[in-house]
Amino acid sequence: MGEYQFGEQNNNSYQAIQDPNARGMAGLLIKWGIAKDVKTAETILLVFALVLIAISIYLFATNL
Repeated sequence: MGEYQFGEQNNNSYQAIQDPNARGMAGLLIKWGIAKDVKTAETILLVFALVLIAISIYLFATNL
């Protein structure tokens, strides 16, 4: 494969435009305007996860 050059070292066209403090789902909530900062977004995600866990436990308990 010595004669093939794919140009990976020259591929600088993709650059993420995002706040370095806001990554992942927290950054998405900020981008959508649901949360104003990272702390609020993480709090919203934590509450959402706890609600889903509670629903899962309830559904598991009722099907025994």
